[in-house]
Amino acid sequence: RKRQKEHESLLSNLENGARVITSGGVYGTVAGLKEKTLLLKVADNVKIEVAKSAIAGLQSNPPEEK
Repeated sequence: RKRQKEHESLLSNLENGARVITSGGVYGTVAGLKEKTLLLKVADNVKIEVAKSAIAGLQSNPPEEK
């Protein structure tokens, strides 16, 4: 229950520019917010729309560039 409240708080406090990771393992930067979804910038000129509930958490360390 405590973890659920923390996750709800995280989702309600998301803002543009926040670096996040989805439950599917996609890293990205928040580029736009809607009521139940958000735009996630995953690369230059590449944005995807994902459900807010798919956000697993904030990104701690950037992924390694290949």
